[in-house]
Amino acid sequence: LVTVFDRDKTVRHTKVSFGDVTGMWSSLSKLTVEGYEIHHGQTTEYTKNYSQASGAIEVAPNLAWQNKEGNVFGCYLHGLFEDTAVLQSLFGSYAATLDNVFDGLANFLQTHVEHDVLNELIKRE
Repeated sequence: LVTVFDRDKTVRHTKVSFGDVTGMWSSLSKLTVEGYEIHHGQTTEYTKNYSQASGAIEVAPNLAWQNKEGNVFGCYLHGLFEDTAVLQSLFGSYAATLDNVFDGLANFLQTHVEHDVLNELIKRE
C-alpha cells in the first residue's frame, strides 16, 4: 500500500460493512462495524515493483486492506475493539466488551481503594 498525505485530516464517525476477508480475520467478512475514520491522506494499492503474491486486497472501501495471505489486516477505522460484534466475531461470544472491563475496574476500585484516596489523586496536578 502507499499513502499520499493530504493537508486536511479526515476525522468522522463511520459505519461500514467489510467485504470478503480471508485467513485469521475471516470472521470479519460481511460484518457491519462502526468506529471513527481517522487518517491524514488516501491509501491505495502500490502497483510498482512487487510480486503479485504479496499485493493488498481492499476489504472496506478506502478504509481497510489485507494481504493476499490473509495474515495482515489494517484499517483506518479506530474503535473496532469497542464494537461488541467485532469482539465476539474474533474472540467468541464470551469476549469481554470494553464496558465490561471498565465496569470490572470500577467495581475493583470501589471495593479495594478508599474513596478519599481517589479524590486526592484527582486533585493533584
